[in-house]
Amino acid sequence: MPGSATARRGKAYLSAVIENYFAPSLRSSGPGSLGIWSEEELAQFLETGANADGIAFGSMSDVITHSTQYLTPADALATAKYLKALRNPDEEFATRFTYEATEHLALKNGDASKPGARIYLDNCAACHRPDGVGYELVFPRLAGNPVVQAGNANSLVSIVLDGSQTPRTARTPAQFTMPRFDWRLSDKDVAEVVNFVRTSWGNSASPVSPADVAKIRESLQLRQALTRAPGK
Repeated sequence: MPGSATARRGKAYLSAVIENYFAPSLRSSGPGSLGIWSEEELAQFLETGANADGIAFGSMSDVITHSTQYLTPADALATAKYLKALRNPDEEFATRFTYEATEHLALKNGDASKPGARIYLDNCAACHRPDGVGYELVFPRLAGNPVVQAGNANSLVSIVLDGSQTPRTARTPAQFTMPRFDWRLSDKDVAEVVNFVRTSWGNSASPVSPADVAKIRESLQLRQALTRAPGK
């Protein structure tokens, strides 16, 4: 039963896949979760759509823009305290991410032999940097990013294919756009660059396949066609 105590202890509780984006369980404390965020970092995210660990995307951008940015600082912190209190007591606390410089040093020395490394350099490194740390509150860091390390890679694949735009709020009025790469990268290319990101700089996450990418690409194309349909 979805509402049973057993279900509420599971990692899938309070998680969902929405428009090809994966929202991890609010109770999960492992990689790809809120487990490593402090209450202050979570409150900052609710107010601005960004913090040192990442930037809102997909439907969450609308939530930030039209709702949570208007929370008072006290209410944002209270909401963060509540969300942190949802943690599953059966899970261990998440440990802070430890950066690993092997891939950065390889790229710095001209070694792009790891699958996906050349694609990353050609398409991603200008904004997210060869060291994967990005530019805080502008271009999110990929090293240690919860979205990058999530067990479900749908969000990362969708962002690569469909692009993304940072939310505009009173505290973050500048808006930045990541272009879509569906026209430029094949399913194999996307899988390779996503896997490169998910296994570099200390990240450790399961791989995706070209077939996984193809399914998400098809779903995105269908949604785009419906959006452009007359009367929509």
